Amino acid sequence: MSIKKNEEPSDSGAADEIEAAVDYRRQQQCSSALFAIDPQQLANSAQYAIERIDDFAGKFPQVVIERVRSNLQADVEGLSHAEDKLTHLVVSSLAREVEAACERLGLDLRSGVAAGAYHGDGVGAMRQSVPGTRAGIVLISANLLLLCNEVSKLVIRSGESLGDFEPLKIAISASASEVAQVRDKELLDDWIDFFARRAVDPLLSPPGREYVLAPELHALQSDLLQAMELFVVAHEYAHHIEDHGRLNELGANGPNMDVMRNDELHADAIAIMICQELSRSAERSNLFLGSSAGALAIILVLELLRWATNIVDTGSAIGSARDTHPELDVRIQNIVESTKRIQGDVEESKFLRLGALQTIQHFWRAARSSLDDMHDHGVRSVRKTEQWLP
Repeated sequence: MSIKKNEEPSDSGAADEIEAAVDYRRQQQCSSALFAIDPQQLANSAQYAIERIDDFAGKFPQVVIERVRSNLQADVEGLSHAEDKLTHLVVSSLAREVEAACERLGLDLRSGVAAGAYHGDGVGAMRQSVPGTRAGIVLISANLLLLCNEVSKLVIRSGESLGDFEPLKIAISASASEVAQVRDKELLDDWIDFFARRAVDPLLSPPGREYVLAPELHALQSDLLQAMELFVVAHEYAHHIEDHGRLNELGANGPNMDVMRNDELHADAIAIMICQELSRSAERSNLFLGSSAGALAIILVLELLRWATNIVDTGSAIGSARDTHPELDVRIQNIVESTKRIQGDVEESKFLRLGALQTIQHFWRAARSSLDDMHDHGVRSVRKTEQWLP
């Protein structure tokens, strides 16, 4: 695998180019936004949240509550009218971590990246080059951040409820017959609701049920959430590092799908390299990050949600594949092999990867009959269009 290293110094115009990238990012955020965010209303909402944040004590780790409080009180300059402070700070924080890892690895970010969130249709992420510069932008949808949060809670709750093992070991022997053995009926209903709700409205992040985790699971949920988010951001940065999407994907008859699919695999591999570096340098061990279980979880869920929408619309998951992305099993194998090349065949990592995949697949099988019933009763998705996805 050839990776572009940081072999040449930044040019004197890098500062101007990153400033242009920030401006370009704001343009893209505004063009994709479903609504404009009124600054005064946002300030009032932030103040209200600060006053009420202690109401969430016990539902979230205290460290998370304090971080949110700090973010709400922070002064953030340069926000466009299409982004809010919290999601901007979340993405900015993830981007800083990824950029620091890239610097340690010697990966070339050229003139830099302007990263941010967008509030628009779609549950995904995207990277674009800034015309006429060596800079780029990375946008993560607020809907994708909400999805990652919901998935992390469901998976960690599942690990606690599906068998007699410690919560960290979130592996199960997955088979359709075991659905009846789930001790937590509410958990099963929550997974079915998760797939059904998002099958009907695949482009937004429709609100679901409130998931309250036991306090002893807060740290695990936070680790899995961080692992998923960092992989998504690192994947988009990998596209920037390799300058994907410029001339190499164009052919005489339009985009070269084979090249685009290979670019996705390449970006996954570089993202795993970045995540491994983040795992090695972390002050506290995050096994979901180091094992790539978080990466596999978000890749799998995004694909299953595509299948869910297709089942509701057509009665079959067949036909939901994306021309620009490799098949799911190819991506999973590529991520696993990329992880092994760096850390070897670590048994604990293997166990966590298998556990994450089997847990999600287990409940997907449980939800499948409900999706079939929805189709048979005439339920169809609200909208269906192509999205940016990691």
